[in-house]
Amino acid sequence: MNWKGLLGKLTARDVFLLSLVVVLYVLVSFFAKSYESYLMQLFLLQSWAGVIVYIMLIAVGSATPMSTVIFMPMAVVMWGSWWSAVYTMIGWWLGAVVVFMLTRKYGRPLVVKFVDPERLAKFEGLFPRVNVFWMMVYLRIIFPVDILSFGLGLVGGIKLWQYVLATLLGIIPPALILAFFAKISIFWQILMGMILIFLLLWFFMKKNNKKI
Repeated sequence: MNWKGLLGKLTARDVFLLSLVVVLYVLVSFFAKSYESYLMQLFLLQSWAGVIVYIMLIAVGSATPMSTVIFMPMAVVMWGSWWSAVYTMIGWWLGAVVVFMLTRKYGRPLVVKFVDPERLAKFEGLFPRVNVFWMMVYLRIIFPVDILSFGLGLVGGIKLWQYVLATLLGIIPPALILAFFAKISIFWQILMGMILIFLLLWFFMKKNNKKI
């Protein structure tokens, strides 16, 4: 993957949405930590029904532009980092596989109903046609679930088993990182979130300064 090509296509909309996800993640984490004792008393969330609802929420959310990572801090409070990561991976994996199969069946007319054509074109221009399996693993780590699932469904030559396995391997690192990140103090979450937003703004401004 060409990082310069990826960062070079960063738009103001991308920066805003990514920054918004960071802010929401920290806010939800603060809420979850503040009301941990109350959340632990909710029977539904403590039961298997709560786990199933969470997995389905993540699966459905992963097939839309909505970021599901903001729900992870609450999941960590309820089930701990390890199980939260596992449940989130199951939801991401289910959503990604369903989207891939639907895209293979219905093609671009379906995709453009859920994904901005400009974002889709950006992805298609970045995806290489060599080392496809490991590139899918790599992309799954860094790309939102929805755009990647829809985009790969349009790429010919990818077998279902390759996609299923690459998706499983690729979602493990972000799920673990985000689950254990929710355990650190709010101070460090805010600090690291500010650093991430600063880097996004810096890359965006650097790209635009070159065009001037």
